[in-house]
Amino acid sequence: MLLNIKNINTKLINRKESEIDEETIELFKKIGAFIPKEDELYKLAEQNNLIEQNEIYQHIQNVKKKCSNLIDYEGGEQNLHIVSLNPNYSFALEKLNGVVGYNIQNNTYLLLHLEEHKNILDNISSLFVHEYHHVIRYLILQDNNNIRKKNLLDYIIEEGLAENFVVQVLGKSYLNPWATQLPIEEINSYREFLINHLYDDEPKLIYSALFGDQVEKIPLWLGYNCGFFFIRYLLQRRKKDIIYLTEQKREYFIPYLLEFFEHIRRQES
Repeated sequence: MLLNIKNINTKLINRKESEIDEETIELFKKIGAFIPKEDELYKLAEQNNLIEQNEIYQHIQNVKKKCSNLIDYEGGEQNLHIVSLNPNYSFALEKLNGVVGYNIQNNTYLLLHLEEHKNILDNISSLFVHEYHHVIRYLILQDNNNIRKKNLLDYIIEEGLAENFVVQVLGKSYLNPWATQLPIEEINSYREFLINHLYDDEPKLIYSALFGDQVEKIPLWLGYNCGFFFIRYLLQRRKKDIIYLTEQKREYFIPYLLEFFEHIRRQES
């Protein structure tokens, strides 16, 4: 799979309408990017200098090779858009070490906040591998005409696959923080909630289930944790293969997910 790396900071500094339009700027702002005013453009230039000093592009290309050695997609492309993270995004700075990623089809958005004498290369590695897998699965499902409106089940599967892919490419020490935030016992206590909403495709509900919701008393990263432990269950207990699982559509996972929920219920009792 071809990796196209694009520096959005440079486009934001130049602000040429032919390179970046207002709709795209709004998208970046929405996902937490730093969109500077005219008198703040120097901050993006400083971030670009740190990107060069830390050899971020080369580092990502090296990590991509490790990913491709395990799973690749011939003829596919991943567009990686690198942009600076809003320095006021305290949650991302504190919980994610200033590295955030989003994926839309085969477009990956990597938001970074770089500082002198602060090494975030491991965080970038973990996040890139995670998002790489999302792109691979998207391309495979697209090739097999299995692209449908996503429900909560799809997200649990995809996030679990991507994070277990991180383990296989880089090792357990590279797990992203959302993978094991909760003990399996706490996931079990939300078992009925998850089962009842597996086929829900309402964005607010999915967001709450994945990222947590203080008002609804849903813990942080519940859906991500569930997905990680579920796919790990398939890999370890059911002896499935990550490449094989990556190729399967949602229906394949349903009986196994219910089996997994029963497994953690028995463990708890």
